[in-house]
Amino acid sequence: MTTDTAEQSAPVRWWRRPWSRRLGAGIVVSMALLMGVIALTDPAPTALSALVPADGAGLATAPTEVAMEFTAPPITRDYHLTVATAHGVPVTSGPVRIDGTRVVVPVRITDPGVYLVGYHVRLDDGTESTGVSRFGVGQDTPPAPVGDPLAAPAGHVHTTKDPLSLVLVSVDVVLLAALASLLFRRPRVRRPPTG
Repeated sequence: MTTDTAEQSAPVRWWRRPWSRRLGAGIVVSMALLMGVIALTDPAPTALSALVPADGAGLATAPTEVAMEFTAPPITRDYHLTVATAHGVPVTSGPVRIDGTRVVVPVRITDPGVYLVGYHVRLDDGTESTGVSRFGVGQDTPPAPVGDPLAAPAGHVHTTKDPLSLVLVSVDVVLLAALASLLFRRPRVRRPPTG
């Protein structure tokens, strides 16, 4: 009879309680679902989509502003946008500002000619957009474009996975599997020594 009362009065270990296993399984499943949702809803990175006026554009009348248009509102670390004549005389008439999905600078152009736009934007995600474009005002022939200012420079990509990140993710997966196996493993029942 002493063994019956000893077994009844012995504390029940937490891992032997049915609710703890269900809770552990629920946590593991919830974390897996959360990681899947986060991976699937990762927003597309903000990118430069257009310059206004476009590179090589020939305009009959002078614009009042020059803008860089992005695919989403840019969250910038720093940025600059400069407009000047072909001889380097600045024609900007105010500070650069962010207006929705655009980075805008007001300009005051009074003479016909070729104008150069220089820009550099560094976003919070590490993406950089840098380039030069040109447009003409009041000319019979539009100026030749500088090139494709929207093309990414060769060898400058921020979307690759470095080997260290892949190793750390692999270690996390192994540790998660080990934790799950410990959580669902039945512990050995210790019997009191007889004697």
